[in-house]
Amino acid sequence: MELNGSSILQIDHSPDNQLPYYVRICDAFFKMVDSKMIVAGQQLPGENILASYWNVSRGTVREAMRKLEEDGFIYKTKGKGTVVSERAFNGRHGLQWCNNPCTEDCVETIDRVDTRITYEPCGEFLANVLGCERGGFVVAVADCDYFADSEQVSASVAMLPAKLFEDYSVDLNDEAEMKRFILERLYDYAAASEAFINTFDAEESDDQRLKNCSSILFIEEVLRDSKDTPLAFVKYYLKGNFYRIPLDRRSKPISTI
Repeated sequence: MELNGSSILQIDHSPDNQLPYYVRICDAFFKMVDSKMIVAGQQLPGENILASYWNVSRGTVREAMRKLEEDGFIYKTKGKGTVVSERAFNGRHGLQWCNNPCTEDCVETIDRVDTRITYEPCGEFLANVLGCERGGFVVAVADCDYFADSEQVSASVAMLPAKLFEDYSVDLNDEAEMKRFILERLYDYAAASEAFINTFDAEESDDQRLKNCSSILFIEEVLRDSKDTPLAFVKYYLKGNFYRIPLDRRSKPISTI
């Protein structure tokens, strides 16, 4: 079977193979990703077609697709069906890295970001978070909207000392350079962060930009440089059905006490 010019692997029907058929399908999909036989954005054939091709039941295909979706390898969307996720090819993404989750962990490719930067006096809470004196302190507020195929999928608000632009030699008259600093360079300079994660119903949000989805994944963090100095306080609002965020976990250290 061909998928946009690439062959879909057949699964192993050997009687010696003791793996459930849905696992064999997942294994075949992983091999196609690993060998780059398929690419992000490709649409998969329907469940009936795949069931016939692999000579399994539609229920088996559905179970495999559900597992692949849970692991972030595919996603389902109206009008496109089942699509190969960008996440399938991004093994070094996730909350364990200092990056922008709005761009790095979306299952679709972010193809547009609208950015607006304003300057405001800083209140006591933000001054405390950023480790700055309140008096005379000005904060730059960067509001960003992220789009995939013309649909807004996330938003972020970054609050940082205005003097940070000067500290890192950012040309305030160059809009493209300022945008690149907010979306990319800020994370390159970050050595660590303190993050908080929550979810809430989109209907409870006052933000009209993210209304047409069931739930919002909310992340806020304080980015810090290699000297543990706060760089920025950032809030991210992610549409739950467009994001899969991996997180490496380890066992707790065994107490020696």
